[in-house]
Amino acid sequence: MSSLTNTMTYETFIAKFAGKAIDYDGAAGVQCVDLAKMYLDYVFGIKVGAWGDAHSYYDEWTKYSSKLKENFYRIPNTPSFIPQKGDIAVWSPNLNGGWGHIAICTGEGTTSYFYSYDQNWGTKTCVKIRHNYNYFYGVLRPKDQSKITGKKNNSTTKPVTQIYRIRTAWNKPASQIGAYSSLESAKKNCKSGYSVFDANGNVVYSRQTGVSVGSGTLYKVTANVLNIRAGAGTNHKIVGTIKKNGVYTIVEVSNGWGRLKSGAGWVSMAYMKQY
Repeated sequence: MSSLTNTMTYETFIAKFAGKAIDYDGAAGVQCVDLAKMYLDYVFGIKVGAWGDAHSYYDEWTKYSSKLKENFYRIPNTPSFIPQKGDIAVWSPNLNGGWGHIAICTGEGTTSYFYSYDQNWGTKTCVKIRHNYNYFYGVLRPKDQSKITGKKNNSTTKPVTQIYRIRTAWNKPASQIGAYSSLESAKKNCKSGYSVFDANGNVVYSRQTGVSVGSGTLYKVTANVLNIRAGAGTNHKIVGTIKKNGVYTIVEVSNGWGRLKSGAGWVSMAYMKQY
């Protein structure tokens, strides 16, 4: 076991490794996952093995070990989400040719951008980077915040369970016809002319025409192959396909169809699951 295991705080970790390029595992040179592995080891005492690519820390977080689930909350990106100091940020495999990316958040940012310390982002060296939310999965947030804030076990309450409400508009609570903890249940029960809203009032699914989904929401493909169409409906020409487990940003929904942020076209939301 390294002499640095479980000896650092967020602040001492950043002070020691910012400006350096470290190949922690000696496996493939200096990579973004080396920074995350050091952070997990030196700050939280979690020894990381070959746990897949960068994106695997989020979308396969229980595949290789139970340690991440035991010590962190997995929190998805939403249009209103802003990472906190000490969060581990993870990007989908749509970034960097299938590898994804992983970094350590500073707590600075808005719903349009955030900052993190990254290795192998433009430079091998660990530096502070400003990111947008493109291809951003979400974060792993330490349950024990004492190594982040310096205060014993504060902010360890698990995030409130999301409730999805079906309404014609967020500011019309009288129109509500259902509320569900499961997004899939809400989508199934959403009727024509209604939308599904998250707890912050953001549209995450809609059967109304021309409804915007916040500034873009990440969805994962559930079908083996999903057609991209030129418009919102099966009567429109197929212009491409996307494959199962791919994660994409939807910026508008219309009658159960979502428009891809890339501009490639529209996909059926029946085969997309929110991240």
